[in-house]
Amino acid sequence: MRKKYFLGLDIGTNSCGWAVTDENYNILTSSRKKLWGVRLFPEAKSKEDRRLKRGNRRRLNRRKLKINWLNEIFSEELNKVDDMFLTRIKYSSLYEEDKNLFGVNEKDSLFNCEIEGNKYTDKDYYSEYKTIYHLRNELLQTPAKDIRLLYLAVHNLIKRRGHFLYDGDFSENQSLVKVFNNAREFIFSLTEGEERAKMSFNELTDKDELELLSYFKEGHGLNDSKKFFTSLVECKDKGKFFIEPLVNGKVNLKDLFALESDEKLSLDFNSESYELNLQEVENFLTDEQLIAVEKLKEVHSTLELKKILGDNNFICQAMVELYEKHKKDLINFKDFIKTYYPKQIYKIFKENVSKDEKKISYAIYVDNAKTN
Repeated sequence: MRKKYFLGLDIGTNSCGWAVTDENYNILTSSRKKLWGVRLFPEAKSKEDRRLKRGNRRRLNRRKLKINWLNEIFSEELNKVDDMFLTRIKYSSLYEEDKNLFGVNEKDSLFNCEIEGNKYTDKDYYSEYKTIYHLRNELLQTPAKDIRLLYLAVHNLIKRRGHFLYDGDFSENQSLVKVFNNAREFIFSLTEGEERAKMSFNELTDKDELELLSYFKEGHGLNDSKKFFTSLVECKDKGKFFIEPLVNGKVNLKDLFALESDEKLSLDFNSESYELNLQEVENFLTDEQLIAVEKLKEVHSTLELKKILGDNNFICQAMVELYEKHKKDLINFKDFIKTYYPKQIYKIFKENVSKDEKKISYAIYVDNAKTN
């Protein structure tokens, strides 16, 4: 009669250990070799990296396609005034000597021509329009004096178009109170009894909206902003899972809907791959829960738009206002450093630093520091 034995396995992410023992857990042998060992293999990799790269490729391809359509629409009229304009833009990223290979024998990347009878170069353009938002803001008020300026404004709008997942009406400045209370009512309709009691928070009022936007305008951090928002609507217990995504754009679906799953079910409303990520988690959610997620995103988007616009009606107006404020703050900051810390000027404004370094640096302040 054959002896009984145990086969033990220890399975990991990149290895599988095994051992054969008798009933007393002594290692058995075969051909004078102990029956135990381990098999190593490459660790499985998440599809997230491939998914992000695939999503970025699609996004960039769509952008190129839209820019090509724009060029087709404008090319006939542009060629009447400057037949090299689109060519200069196409090869603007190259060194001057490399541009010659494509027939671009000019140092300027955009303008080297006459506008309204005056010589106009890139230097003149950037002197007149500090940013693309300055140009867009001017075109809101007066017709374009040259078709090339109109092209640049439309080009920027198409290239940085955002997304069109929101189906609401943007013809008027959307009320944060309205979208918040609609989302609150819908979320409450998905819960009842004890679960409803755990997710408790008040409706938002017009006064609350003014207080909230005023608080955000002061530039508080995310944690402080979440605490202020939750206290403003008297949020309790699980209600924080509703409020937090509205501030930071990150929603934990397992916490919000009390889902039981080993998968990481979360979404980032601000991510460029949001559409792809939503497709991956939608199988774990009911139709009502998917609608709830979209309503949360609507509130977050409305809040972000309110924060950007401030008292303005258009994004370009808000960005010009932000530019002027930053310009004024920078002048004051430079004067302060020159007066009290003259020896630190180079380190603060010129020295390359990493985002991980805890130093006073202008590059870190404007989020332009290198990443390790």
